[in-house]
Amino acid sequence: GLSKLNPTNLDSIPVYFNNVVIASLPAQVSRHNTPSRAHSIAKIVKSNSSLNQIVIVCEDKDMYASGCAVGRCFPLYSRKTSDDKKKPRGDVNVEFLVMEGGKA
Repeated sequence: GLSKLNPTNLDSIPVYFNNVVIASLPAQVSRHNTPSRAHSIAKIVKSNSSLNQIVIVCEDKDMYASGCAVGRCFPLYSRKTSDDKKKPRGDVNVEFLVMEGGKA
């Protein structure tokens, strides 16, 4: 699955009967984005809203920002009014594989 991802853009592919999504982050960042690419992580997680298990491979310096990006996708409180009362999502597990020196 990794060989089919586009390393220059935000890309994801579903594998294993659409139960697993492998995603890659853009290789370059602009001056307005963080090196952790937290905005891209949030976009991937929001687009795959059925995920309950999330594994992030990152360096230790980007772990906090990546965790916050995932947390923004699952707010506990919203002031938006709606007719249907949405139930809370339940538990979402986030695991980090920390790379040291560029190797996992």
